[in-house]
Amino acid sequence: MGVGLCSDTWAEQESGAAEPGEVRRIARLAGSAALMARTMGKSQAATPERDPAAERGYWRFTEKANEHGVTPAEILAPHRERTIERMRTQDTVLCVQDRTHVSYSTRPEHEALEVIGRKQTMAEARGVHLHTTLALSGQGLPLGVMRCGYQNKRHKTRAWIYGLRDIDKAAQTLPRKTRVVCVMDREANFIALIAAQQTLKRTHVLVRARHNRNPGKEKDPLFVEMRKGKPATVVELETRRLSRRARSGRGAHKSSNARMELRFRRVMLPANGGSREDPVPAWAIHVREIAPPEGANRIEWYLLTTVEIATATEAMQIVEYYALRWRVQDVFRILKTGCRIEELGMQQAEYLHKEITLYMVATWRIMLLMLLGRESWDMEEKVIFSDAELQMMRVYARKNGLVEHTDLASAILMVALMGGYMNRKHDPPPGHTIMWRGHAGLQMRAVFYEEITKFYEFAERPPP
Repeated sequence: MGVGLCSDTWAEQESGAAEPGEVRRIARLAGSAALMARTMGKSQAATPERDPAAERGYWRFTEKANEHGVTPAEILAPHRERTIERMRTQDTVLCVQDRTHVSYSTRPEHEALEVIGRKQTMAEARGVHLHTTLALSGQGLPLGVMRCGYQNKRHKTRAWIYGLRDIDKAAQTLPRKTRVVCVMDREANFIALIAAQQTLKRTHVLVRARHNRNPGKEKDPLFVEMRKGKPATVVELETRRLSRRARSGRGAHKSSNARMELRFRRVMLPANGGSREDPVPAWAIHVREIAPPEGANRIEWYLLTTVEIATATEAMQIVEYYALRWRVQDVFRILKTGCRIEELGMQQAEYLHKEITLYMVATWRIMLLMLLGRESWDMEEKVIFSDAELQMMRVYARKNGLVEHTDLASAILMVALMGGYMNRKHDPPPGHTIMWRGHAGLQMRAVFYEEITKFYEFAERPPP
């Protein structure tokens, strides 16, 4: 899992091996990805080491990519191959599909943007539709970005099905022991997608139901049918609840433990086009919060899956898979608040597509760093951090009276502390905002260390 994740080598590793005649292109791709990781949320001109050559290489890569018709898919392809390699080591892989809108309404100079909605004044809001597939392990560890699509909103149904088939294409290269589940939210709840799964070879579907469909004149609507009978079990689920502030766009997700009653049953979903088509078989799961906190909305999910369920334990496993869907929302949040992709200066949509794709790979590494710090992993610090970064962590610890890192988990905690994490007894684990802030600060310190080292080598005397 940790191969190629070190700060000195990760960009080259995720850019793939160069084919004959493509050495310069691969080098520029790796350099561009590394540059973005060092300047997250800032202009490419603001490199910590003030490297004009790196900036020129980035713009040269972007221009050549457009000149030669290089697409976002081709830019992502090397990282996708590395992601598939990591997927081969897993028993369960969750491929989470989701969409977000990247707004550029405050930048009228951008060209060929799409309408993504309307403002309060009813004026058109313009930007980019980003449709992403993020691969996760069964425990929620991000394995990589499988796809970055920029389809028009009019083709959103087609985009979900295309994404599902793209996942299955990759799944067919995995060992038979690896189970692949495509996880989606209510926006993807249409029968055509579940029906499309019937033609796939290796991929299952898990989607949150949105429509209370009626399977037939003699049967109750879907949601009524799913609520029937006593719960199969009562479970506690760590989930996220949106506060009033979060719903208004000013807050963040809050973690909580919810006591839920769970039911599951096999259902036959009505096919599109009426009674001439055969119903589509699926398994339905209903989870409902028993006693929500005062003033909070009750959590209630209706889930549909093609994974066969025989026991309450298996049903609960599917619910936990769906709860991991929040990972892709975290990626979008890092892109917008950390990388500030809505402030990119590219004037054409096709340039924006390529730049966002590169940022997706850099964001994946930040998110991986955050989650690796929450569990105990048998890895050395050098798997993730360079020698310069590790040295500056020691300097930071000594300066602030902290305990120096001894393993990967404590090194990642040091990055969080550099990002403002308080590490008090009842504090939750550091989030993505803390991690990218600490990572940016560590990059600056590491560059300073390397420059000082070069100075003393030039002066031919040891540093103090």
